[in-house]
Amino acid sequence: MIQFDFMYLTGAAIAVVGVMEWLKGFFPVDKVPSWVWRALMAPTCVAIAAAGGGALNQILSNGAALIAITQIGYPVLVQLPIAVIEKFRKSLGA
Repeated sequence: MIQFDFMYLTGAAIAVVGVMEWLKGFFPVDKVPSWVWRALMAPTCVAIAAAGGGALNQILSNGAALIAITQIGYPVLVQLPIAVIEKFRKSLGA
């Protein structure tokens, strides 16, 4: 039976976002199309789910859940803080 551990999935989603941001550090982000990053996200999610162990169906279901959570969490974990920092910089006149 497939079981989902919310704390594991939350931590793994943060790890996926971290790995994706780490990968972006090696390439000029503005020159790589966004579909490339989305395509890389799926195998990254499955790899991190596989690192958590379990049977193949558990790995695939955790990978699918990670894709969904990461798609929702990326704007909150990365884009929102960047927007807040940029707004703060503009208010300082920098």
